[in-house]
Amino acid sequence: MTRIDFYTHVDDQVLVAQKLVQKAWEQKNTIWIRTATQAQAETLDALLWQTHPTSVIPHCLSNDPIAKEVPIVIDCAGQTPWHHDCLVNLHPERFDYFARFQRLLEIVSIDEQDRQAARLRFQYYRDRGFEIYTHDLSRK
Repeated sequence: MTRIDFYTHVDDQVLVAQKLVQKAWEQKNTIWIRTATQAQAETLDALLWQTHPTSVIPHCLSNDPIAKEVPIVIDCAGQTPWHHDCLVNLHPERFDYFARFQRLLEIVSIDEQDRQAARLRFQYYRDRGFEIYTHDLSRK
């Protein structure tokens, strides 16, 4: 069953996503990142190229011709994932394919609209018996 982690009270969703992706990559996971906008996808893409000066986090956008060969894909187009280790969600919606993944990382901003959407996703997962962990990043 999918383990779900909610990271809440996040000032910068893309920066938190970059750190979580780096950690998941170091643990040898394939990663599918679902962003809400093209701008978010492009910002995360740029950040991942700058993560380590001596190493690379191999990734691309989902519309890139080599996307099916890369272990980390950033998607804002709503494509069906072909990786199933870790899903990082920056989108306000819940996707039916989340249960294919071993882990789902939900990153929730301080924006009230985003928080409301996250509450609905949390309730949906909880009502279906998924294992959920919450990490309040306002305390860090």
